[in-house]
Amino acid sequence: MGAGMRVLTIVGIAIFCLTHVACGATGTATYYTPPYVPSSCYVNQNNGVMIAAASDAIWNNRAACGRMYRVHCTGSQHCKDQSVVVKIVDYCPPPGCAGTFDLSKEAFSVIADPDAEKINIEYTQEKKNTQETFLLFCNIEYTHHVATATYYTPPYIRSNKFRKLWKVKQSLIIS
Repeated sequence: MGAGMRVLTIVGIAIFCLTHVACGATGTATYYTPPYVPSSCYVNQNNGVMIAAASDAIWNNRAACGRMYRVHCTGSQHCKDQSVVVKIVDYCPPPGCAGTFDLSKEAFSVIADPDAEKINIEYTQEKKNTQETFLLFCNIEYTHHVATATYYTPPYIRSNKFRKLWKVKQSLIIS
């Protein structure tokens, strides 16, 4: 294999390792107004205003509590070209729940005009907490002119010197 093909193969593997593919689910969103406390998940704890109540579609017997979702309005003249990340803090029970998410009015206002009252949305679950950075470490090695890639997702990174996985705590080790 020529040098050009090796470089192309390595670049292709690196792109494959570093690409994140996200597919959004579709649903609907409504909004509710303060007071936002108490809530089903956190009782009297204030979680700010970028919050939402989950319908049965994602509630899963309180498993949704604390999950973060990126929500984007779709297909309406009321939509704004923005998305918002909300934390699930409450339950929106049937039959009164008219959407997949019942967003706080402040969160709804980021993605759509509140005059709409109900909008179509696309949403994806965010990894853990949006304040954290999630990286994919790629270790590309050559073995007899064949490129292979191994990868480790945080909080682990592989050390070639010791052939162990080392836990990384909010730092990037480059050797």
